[in-house]
Amino acid sequence: MFTDEDFEVFKDDTLAGRMTKIKTIIDPKFLSLATRLEPIFERQQVMLYPHVAKHMRRTVNPPVDTWIAFGPQKRGYKKDPHLEIGLWPHALFVWLVVLQEGKQNDETLISRVVRSQSEIQRRPQLQLSNDHTTADHVVNDTEHLAVTLTQFEQHPKSEFLVGRIWSQAELMALDANQQLAAIEATVDAVMPIYRHWL
Repeated sequence: MFTDEDFEVFKDDTLAGRMTKIKTIIDPKFLSLATRLEPIFERQQVMLYPHVAKHMRRTVNPPVDTWIAFGPQKRGYKKDPHLEIGLWPHALFVWLVVLQEGKQNDETLISRVVRSQSEIQRRPQLQLSNDHTTADHVVNDTEHLAVTLTQFEQHPKSEFLVGRIWSQAELMALDANQQLAAIEATVDAVMPIYRHWL
């Protein structure tokens, strides 16, 4: 699955160089992972379509992270609750996400996310965040969950993410099968939460 070579991609400081490496080294792994996750989506009775990040708006600076997203629409995913699996320069993430674009003027979605609190509390192995643009996260305990949900509900630019992050060192301590099992277990854990958001 993922190796140190994947993280080396982010050491290329040129846009063209990093984009080429993302497309040739990381994206094929994301697509392979998409195939492996299809049975989980079927078992959880959700229809999700894969979207590999294209970084189309990048014209000067190389992307600081890259990902594959799984959303309910064939065209686009950012306005819907969705699953993201991706790499930061020193970490792997698996997030169930509501982005700022998705919550704008959608009080019903905000309410569904907040009402999923008990479902999230039942999964203390997961982690939380209010911002998909950083690798910062907190543990999923009662206090952090309450603060994270309040932030999401009350601040227009706040987002909500629930899932897992593994540092590069944590990930490299696992063999390929263990990595895949950890990713699959996290996807399995967040899918019931996802259904609450629909």
